[in-house]
Amino acid sequence: MKPTRVLPDDPALPGLVAIRENGLGGVLPGLGLDDGPVQLELCGYTPGERATLDARAGNRRFAVKVYAEDPVTEAELYEALAGELVNGAEARVPPLLARERDLRLLVIGWLEGPTADQLVRGGSGARAGELAARWLRSAASLAVNLGPPCGAALTLERVNFWSA
Repeated sequence: MKPTRVLPDDPALPGLVAIRENGLGGVLPGLGLDDGPVQLELCGYTPGERATLDARAGNRRFAVKVYAEDPVTEAELYEALAGELVNGAEARVPPLLARERDLRLLVIGWLEGPTADQLVRGGSGARAGELAARWLRSAASLAVNLGPPCGAALTLERVNFWSA
């Protein structure tokens, strides 16, 4: 989707409704945004399911993830990975900055650099694969339960769906 500054009115996403009504600083005072301006850009949206916002406030940048269902598992995963992947690790994980359970919101730090999609589209698919392999190698060595393993058939089915 093309990023936009227009936030959808989606009652299935209570966090998005609250941000539209009270602003990000009003919804998540723990971020310390005070009353300064916050630029929000919708960069991902699945109606009735989730939305992702790119938020910028002064020299700070982070991602706001809004869900229809409680993202407790994702929050726990960010915390576990951040606790395990420390100095010297070959992979980076954005830190979990804030969580608002009732509104089903997560705020994670922004990792600078191109996304895997940008690398592939820019002709650097080999670099994207190298980074993905490095991240998977690091993540596989962690004492974090990532759920049941999935076989090659399921993985290929997901890849086809994601790339469509």
